[in-house]
Amino acid sequence: MDLVEWSAKKMGELDYDIHPLGSPVQIMEEYDYAQLVDMIVAAKKNLPPERPLHLFGAGHPMMLAIAVALGCDLFDSAAYALFAKDDRYMTATRTLKLEDLTELPCRCPVCTGTGLEALAGTPKREREAMLARHNLYVTMEEMMAVKQAIREGTLWEHLEAKCRSHPKLYDAFKRLAAHSSFLEAHDPLVGRRTKGIFLYDRLSLSRPEVLRHKTRIIERYQRPPGRDVALLLPNPPERPFNKSPLSERIMEGLKGAGNVHLCFYGAPFGIVPSELAETYPLSQYESSVDGGTDLVEAIEKFIAVNAYRKAVVLMNGPRIKVKNAIISDTVEEACSEVLSDASTA
Repeated sequence: MDLVEWSAKKMGELDYDIHPLGSPVQIMEEYDYAQLVDMIVAAKKNLPPERPLHLFGAGHPMMLAIAVALGCDLFDSAAYALFAKDDRYMTATRTLKLEDLTELPCRCPVCTGTGLEALAGTPKREREAMLARHNLYVTMEEMMAVKQAIREGTLWEHLEAKCRSHPKLYDAFKRLAAHSSFLEAHDPLVGRRTKGIFLYDRLSLSRPEVLRHKTRIIERYQRPPGRDVALLLPNPPERPFNKSPLSERIMEGLKGAGNVHLCFYGAPFGIVPSELAETYPLSQYESSVDGGTDLVEAIEKFIAVNAYRKAVVLMNGPRIKVKNAIISDTVEEACSEVLSDASTA
């Protein structure tokens, strides 16, 4: 990787319009996609960002999404033809030998115009040409799907689905977590996304939107002036959190206390102040991620950086010690603790 970085720096100093990342073919033939992730990031970090990056040898549909997400702009590959020479049939997530097929699971013109038996019985040269066309159709279908995902702002969801189609791609997806800061720094703050984000497991938490919120809530956020008593509630199932039945019950119990700052905690975003609960994507998501082990640390950091005079944490499970905070088991107990130090608005 040090040689990739050195080469990218040197090439970036020269007057080129485009840069290729060479020599990944053997790595991809061995399905070492995790190392490919490191190579692409090493190059991107050291090349001028305005110049497109061409990835040599990238031709299988299943890995195009992760390459695009890492910043590759152009691709070339003879895989569609080389696979056809060996009677190999591409799908969006794997490659099959023609002899192992019982159906043609594709609706491209080649597959719809030819049955499996007819294709298998076609003379070698003609069959090779037909398989090559099919493989190209599948590859271009994936390219169109990637472009659509970019326009929708759903590229991360698309690559998550692809990376779960093969263990080696899943290794590459796990490797993304090591480069999450780099990805977040170059992810646009404002885009065309019109849909909520999907979070499947703890690996999904490495996506830029989640990392950005967790970082900025500690480094950039300041609590509202005068609200120096924090009340932290576990995320209710309803969204936005500040309009949930739990939030309404708490607000009624606080009886207009003006110096109480209501916040929520839990997966996937960690700490969500009530006044930010409706901002994207803090209420526009679907998640199956559990609480995780870093929540206590997140709560402690949030309390410390905002210098609350008092902090009360409502727990909906086993009591866990939180530094500089009082733990309450019930809504009534939490409200009582807060009101003992509260002022009227």
